[in-house]
Amino acid sequence: MRDIKQVTVTIRRESKPWDGSAPSVGVIYDREPVDLETFVIQRQFGAFDAATTDGPEPGRTAFVNATPIRSLDGETTCRLDIHEIDGRAPEADEILDLAELMGVRFAGGHDLERRRFRAADRAFEDADFDGMSVEGTGGWETDGLDRMQRPFFLDSGAACSEAVMFGLEFRPGTAQLAHDPEFEVPARVDRTPIFGWYINLDERGEFYADLRDASGKTVFEIRTPDEEGHDFFEDGYMKHGNDLEGLRDYMLDLKIIPQGAEVLSFSDFEARLEERGPLRETTLELGM
Repeated sequence: MRDIKQVTVTIRRESKPWDGSAPSVGVIYDREPVDLETFVIQRQFGAFDAATTDGPEPGRTAFVNATPIRSLDGETTCRLDIHEIDGRAPEADEILDLAELMGVRFAGGHDLERRRFRAADRAFEDADFDGMSVEGTGGWETDGLDRMQRPFFLDSGAACSEAVMFGLEFRPGTAQLAHDPEFEVPARVDRTPIFGWYINLDERGEFYADLRDASGKTVFEIRTPDEEGHDFFEDGYMKHGNDLEGLRDYMLDLKIIPQGAEVLSFSDFEARLEERGPLRETTLELGM
């Protein structure tokens, strides 16, 4: 059901005494706005069970109690007219929503499946997926009763989009949701570029290390002293073999790593890779 907040209505009661005296007419609401909760209470009071038209016709459709309310004094009939919804002219689907709230069925029937699909689309569009973007969706499936679901894919930052199921349950015979949609948002994955510093040799004055990206490819390496006896650390780019801050600044200067990248020790690097899971590429095939 759409988010209806206020309904402008007129509700009249006509009581006909059994003794044949003149009927009395009372106006409960005269083109007055009421919130949806009050509207529901009033429809129970009026015992509305029928519509005056075969289908929802804004401006013409009213709701009545086709079976009068009987008492010791006489019988009472009620009529409810809907003038506006949230300060504007009502739409046919909104008349249907309110009819369903009252348990009224139109004589001409209405396409409940179509209305449920439209309600499902609105619920999906309004859902909050923790700021993650939807990468793709599958078609709606129904159990033939009151449940619908669809698969969809969220960009959580992982190597491929995360598959999620979006489920809905409707109140029987209506296009009104029985409760909030059901889905679980996957944990967000950190996409910060990371590089690992592997010290392969550090003894007897010799040092050899390489910098690797997340795929394991070496993007930079140091062997010092080199074949000419030159010591890398004497140039001042790094104070020592574990100076990751100096290494990161040097890599940025050389444009080997992008801005915002992290340079980690090999142990921290491998732990972070383990948290992210294996790199993979996946082609998503979505059914309809």
